[in-house]
Amino acid sequence: MKLLILSLTVVVTLVMAACQSAPTGGMKNPLDALIGSWTLDSLNGKSFAQLVPADAPANKPTMDIGQDGKVSGFAGVNRWMSSLDVASLAKGDFKLSPAGSTMMAGPEYAMKLEREFLDALQKARNFKLDGSKLTLTDGANQIMQLVKGS
Repeated sequence: MKLLILSLTVVVTLVMAACQSAPTGGMKNPLDALIGSWTLDSLNGKSFAQLVPADAPANKPTMDIGQDGKVSGFAGVNRWMSSLDVASLAKGDFKLSPAGSTMMAGPEYAMKLEREFLDALQKARNFKLDGSKLTLTDGANQIMQLVKGS
């Protein structure tokens, strides 16, 4: 019985160590870690609260990433859609195809936020995952941070 418990302990320890040492949190496909809904936390060095007037009703831009690499979300006024270059993710690259969007008008502050958000997405070249935070960079500078499931 002691031998069985010892064997199980060794197996569990080895499995846990292997998962912790893998570069993408134990996932073979980095897309797996990106799948889900992400909400804008900061853009071009400014928190969301700094991007909209204090008394203005505003919804945070979002990015939803699917298992097939399709990406869509809310940009501030309009819905947007694109696709992710899944093959580039393994190298740490984050590349979206040009985004399309609906064409509704909204308050000037929301339209400005939307333009900045969509422009930043097109400039994104690299990504970093840190728990529930996704940071997109243009290769040198952080351009956006999103939070999973917010």
